[in-house]
Amino acid sequence: MRKYIIIGPQGSGKGTQARMLAKDFDLVHISVGDIFRWHVQNRTKLGTKVQRYMREGRLVPDEMVSDVVKWRLDIHDWRVGFVLDGFPRNLAQARALDQMLAEVGRPLTHVVQLDVPYAELTRRISGR
Repeated sequence: MRKYIIIGPQGSGKGTQARMLAKDFDLVHISVGDIFRWHVQNRTKLGTKVQRYMREGRLVPDEMVSDVVKWRLDIHDWRVGFVLDGFPRNLAQARALDQMLAEVGRPLTHVVQLDVPYAELTRRISGR
């Protein structure tokens, strides 16, 4: 079973690479950003909270992000494995993921770090 996370700075192409990896290896692509956007668009209780943080220019709290990832992993529709996109973003979230996977006895198998030159990141982000 393959369990990937993709890490890298904003604009490095994590989502693009995660989609390609998921397609090529028949993995489930789990995007925290996509989950949050769905909740915002569908005006769920979670979406309202997420939108408030975004409006205020703040990051969604680690505990809330970790809870969403745990909920998504608990669905367990990933028979071959998964690729996580947008999580973990910091040490607290990495520890939460490690704990989630330890509870089911299935450690992380792969970490893909995207390294993109700063000038390229600036160009990509400026175009958004």
